[in-house]
Amino acid sequence: MTTIDLNALRSYRYGRVQQQLIDNDYTTKPIADGYANLGIKYTTPDKVGLPSSLVSSNYRDFAPRLGFAYNPHKGGKNFVIRGGYGMYYFPIPARTFNGQRGNAPLQGSYSYSWNNSAQTVDGQANALLRFAPTVITGVNSANVLDISQPPTVLPGETINSLESKLPTSKAHEWNLTVEYEVMKDTVLRAGLIGTAGRNNEGMVQINTNPISNYVWFVTSRQPLPQGLYAGTARRSYDTTVYGDINVFTKRAFSNYSGVQLQAERRLSHGLAFQFFYLMSNALSAGNIASQGGGALNNSIIEPSRFLPGAMPQDEDERLRFYRYARDTGVPKHRLRWNWLYDLPIGRGKPLLRNAGSLLNRIAGGWQIAGSATTASRYFNLPTNNWGTFGKVETYGTQYPIEDCRSGTCFRGYLYFNGYIPAHQINVANGVTGMPANYTPANTPINLARPTGTVDANFNNTNNVFVQLANGTPQLVAVDTGLHPWRNQAAPAPWLTTWNASVFKSIPITERVMLRVNVDSFNTLNQPGIPGPGSDGIISLRTSAQGARVLQYSARISW
Repeated sequence: MTTIDLNALRSYRYGRVQQQLIDNDYTTKPIADGYANLGIKYTTPDKVGLPSSLVSSNYRDFAPRLGFAYNPHKGGKNFVIRGGYGMYYFPIPARTFNGQRGNAPLQGSYSYSWNNSAQTVDGQANALLRFAPTVITGVNSANVLDISQPPTVLPGETINSLESKLPTSKAHEWNLTVEYEVMKDTVLRAGLIGTAGRNNEGMVQINTNPISNYVWFVTSRQPLPQGLYAGTARRSYDTTVYGDINVFTKRAFSNYSGVQLQAERRLSHGLAFQFFYLMSNALSAGNIASQGGGALNNSIIEPSRFLPGAMPQDEDERLRFYRYARDTGVPKHRLRWNWLYDLPIGRGKPLLRNAGSLLNRIAGGWQIAGSATTASRYFNLPTNNWGTFGKVETYGTQYPIEDCRSGTCFRGYLYFNGYIPAHQINVANGVTGMPANYTPANTPINLARPTGTVDANFNNTNNVFVQLANGTPQLVAVDTGLHPWRNQAAPAPWLTTWNASVFKSIPITERVMLRVNVDSFNTLNQPGIPGPGSDGIISLRTSAQGARVLQYSARISW
């Protein structure tokens, strides 16, 4: 378990460490003093039980690789079974250490603003509305910032650190493939593939802020803090000096399994093609591509940020509970194919078999090639409402609708039963075409009503009152930080893209060739259907991909 002893941080005399940083030009005395005035202390690794290198080294990493192949030659055809296992290690990316340079006192921020009341001649904001500036950039601006004085340092200093034990990230990979030659130059393959990622990048976040207003009011029964320490007073470990304390770890993990089918024809008689089908299940405890990836997306957040008992105390259990989810950026189903074909035109071909030299140069030798992909997609279930929860029903394009809620009507589909207020269903200024049996899968705590019939604080909101310790009823929107649908996804419309090229090489001389290409992207001009919004509606105002693009090119090589 990752812990930080703030008492140790505060108790050690910082003078010697500070002077070492200054002597080695890692900081300046004014910057170090600025942070010291805030209350930040400096210490050495031995004072907090860490090795002098801060992190341990991994000298025993071992990466075995095993493989086999078996060819029984069934029925005169090549029949091959292949399999393998390998362990692969990945060092820590250099970007991981970039955050360390922002720790106190390695950087300090200086600024001067004529609109900052702390820096104006009369102590009032917006001085540029009352005084002409006396400093002109490039004329007399060289010494406006006085770096001989401590910079402005406010409560809430972020600390980025490393856990002392950082095992090397590794991946266990395995595969089993069966390959059969169905005819000359054509094979079929079927395989199982899998990857288990371990010791992935992650982050333990301590002293995080802000706790949601709802959780704060429910657990503390106190008003929101105000004043200088408003940004730190709701933190759990330190309420005056430190902000977020991010500890880089190697606790995250991922799992992947898939089935791959493939048909391949090598170029023969002017035709070659490949066809792939891949069914994937990709799950990860953070670092999810569709959410931006990165160590912070693997963060283990402290239980105090949530309602009591809602979050496991053990860090590894907390990571699995809070972060482990399907990676919606990896399609469940994906089909890909590509091809190359020599057009049967020109000398010796079925068309223009007896073409002369000039005609053959123009009409013969053309080839077409292309590739295409069609893949399933996901959409994340909405997490904006906290009322009733029911069954999510996916309709696809079964229900065409017209959405006139904005004042302009747009066509679309009711893709799933997201929440649409009852008074906006099948009315002129609402959504028409809704099925009679529509029941939203999730609703707000306070349902919507026609304008003017209910207090605005409770019209189509998740607002509730929480009784504070002083007896004051506090209005706040419900947000526990653990929405039941936070890691849930459902299938979205598939998306298909074709790309193709027509090209040929024309000999000009024995050594000089002219290559002519006509390339098309999104050849069939398929707009694709975008994903649904939280209300379940797919709007046809936009498309999932751009229009067809044609590219013409000519290239001379010699």
